[in-house]
Amino acid sequence: MSSDEFQEYNEQQPSGDSDLDDKALLEEYQKTTLRNVGAKSKKKDWVPDEQYRLLYVYFKDMSLEPLLKSKQEVEVSAKIKKSELIASNFKQMLEDVESSSISAIQKRKLG
Repeated sequence: MSSDEFQEYNEQQPSGDSDLDDKALLEEYQKTTLRNVGAKSKKKDWVPDEQYRLLYVYFKDMSLEPLLKSKQEVEVSAKIKKSELIASNFKQMLEDVESSSISAIQKRKLG
């Protein structure tokens, strides 16, 4: 389009129409922008819920698969209790050595 054609076109169009067109375009742009922002915020809210749901389903499925047989669970629990008892005995022994409430003969036996 040449500059002469543009001038003719511009002179034929009333100035009020272009203002209305600009306003209409601006309003449409704002509406679509607000819709996009609303859709994005809804999507952001939805994603964590979806992730938690998937995580819940994963843990639920994993709870159905036994890692140990019942006999092995009993053995592990017995080993834990035995180890806790040994640890408490060592702790008591260390406290006794630190407080020197044991005799020199007992200290020689320990060391």
